[in-house]
Amino acid sequence: MKTKLSYWVHVAALSLMMLISSCGSEVSYKLSTMPEGVSFTGELSKVRYDEASKSLVVKGELTTSEFNALIALSNDAEYQNAVMRLFEWTNREEDSRIGLLRVTVEPLYESLFSSITAAFTTAYPKADIRLSPLQTDSALERIFSGDCRFALTVRRLTASDSLRIQEAKIAVNQIGYLKDAVCLAIHPTNPVNATDLSTLRESLKGNLKTWKEIASFGSSESPRFYVPNDFRKAFLKDSLLGGAEFGSSVIFLDTDEAILDSTQTNKHAVGFVSMLKIGNALDVRAATRDTTRFKIMGLTESKVIPAARPFQANVLLKKYPLAYTIYAVFRTDLGMLPAGYSQHLKGTREGEGQTLGFRAGLVPLAARIELKDPEAEKNAQEQ
Repeated sequence: MKTKLSYWVHVAALSLMMLISSCGSEVSYKLSTMPEGVSFTGELSKVRYDEASKSLVVKGELTTSEFNALIALSNDAEYQNAVMRLFEWTNREEDSRIGLLRVTVEPLYESLFSSITAAFTTAYPKADIRLSPLQTDSALERIFSGDCRFALTVRRLTASDSLRIQEAKIAVNQIGYLKDAVCLAIHPTNPVNATDLSTLRESLKGNLKTWKEIASFGSSESPRFYVPNDFRKAFLKDSLLGGAEFGSSVIFLDTDEAILDSTQTNKHAVGFVSMLKIGNALDVRAATRDTTRFKIMGLTESKVIPAARPFQANVLLKKYPLAYTIYAVFRTDLGMLPAGYSQHLKGTREGEGQTLGFRAGLVPLAARIELKDPEAEKNAQEQ
């Protein structure tokens, strides 16, 4: 693992040196308007504004002290973004634990990765990691266009993405770090504890309109489905509905918290939420499992296969069907900090990505862990 990291660091360092030293080493970035009162003198005379191209230009490299001086000149957001972009692309002081790295993250996971990032910058105070929420497709567009070096996303790179990378002549790596699942939260008094994908699919499409149609012992009341209005809406539509539209019983809400509130107050609700949000409702120890607000349904791909709830073990072993991976997509040809930050996300020590992700309720993919399925153990004991 150390050898692999060293390889990427070496490649990135050489690429950055070639970028800075080639063709007089002028690097530019778009800036529509120069902030009023900003001028570049002394050590900052290597920086200029090009009116014709509407861009900020730097000749040679920017040091950390020069970057700090440039940032202090104006609070204008567009100007500061341009300065940060130029610093990332020309900072020869950067290594795997030193420098500036702007990272985009799918908004659902901003809080988790803020904690993981804080642990990294505490351990390596010369690393400045700036996290900002951005949906996956927009984040990847920034990678392809050269606006960003690191993005935390929720889908694999497609063939079309690979073509974009090839056309841009950039080097990009993709690593899966953690798994999450779409969990089905229901009211504690609902007697229906499990279902299968086919029944769930027809229910979301509006073809099954009562709980009795979903399960023979269910009530004649109509269920209401609460789906998050983010990437999981498209995930369910593509992976579960096969591209079909949601039925009229589906309501879209902006946050998992709002969905769980609806599940708690509506006895006939089904809320689709992240493993991050369910807390002790799915504690592996039945004695400490909290189902006072809601409980989590089991799910199976087929009626002939026992339903599994989204325990971490079931997600890891692919027994629970509605799961997906959280990836990092990052440049390997431009600076050394992306590889260093990636290594932290893969780490299993205290404060590193796999450990904090596991504690938050997700499933580590870059670490060897032993997870036990409490339902399987219970069934074995009863036999």
